[in-house]
Amino acid sequence: MKKWSFLPVFMSILLLLGCSSGGPGEAVTIAKINDYRLTVDDFKRQLAFEVQVSEDFKLDQAVGKEFLERIISKELLIQEAKKLDLDQKERFLVSIARYWESALIRSLMEIKTQEISQNVVVSQEEIKEHYQNLIKESVLPPLQDMESILREELSERKKTEMIGTWINGLRKTASVEINEELLLKSL
Repeated sequence: MKKWSFLPVFMSILLLLGCSSGGPGEAVTIAKINDYRLTVDDFKRQLAFEVQVSEDFKLDQAVGKEFLERIISKELLIQEAKKLDLDQKERFLVSIARYWESALIRSLMEIKTQEISQNVVVSQEEIKEHYQNLIKESVLPPLQDMESILREELSERKKTEMIGTWINGLRKTASVEINEELLLKSL
């Protein structure tokens, strides 16, 4: 119930922010930081994201103003970094490339895992067999008490195996050439 206590204040702030003299399709600026314009829509989006990801974020007018100040500070730092051409330095570009690759792979794995999860079936026989193997090693509660845990464990194993098979299939169908001599010199 506490989670929803901010809702009336949040909705009031968003309603006030949404009221503007701008026409349809016109981006209304809530703050201008040098040449950068923070629109009401961008502010609302960032605020909604913060409310969504942070359980401790309790929105009221003071917190909303403080949040805007953090956005302004962040934008000033970005502008200063750009002024120093830090966004063009190799170190920055390499770190962005690594982040981009990681985010891309994470998104692919989430999609593939979801796809695989829809096709994973764990039978009662598999659960009983797994239980019998485990009970040989230690004392366990009765099968009916452990069934959901065992089902989840077997399901995760199957997903992991299927992901591994999929990745191996990608490797088998790809054209990969390795210069062994150059590899050895590089190590």
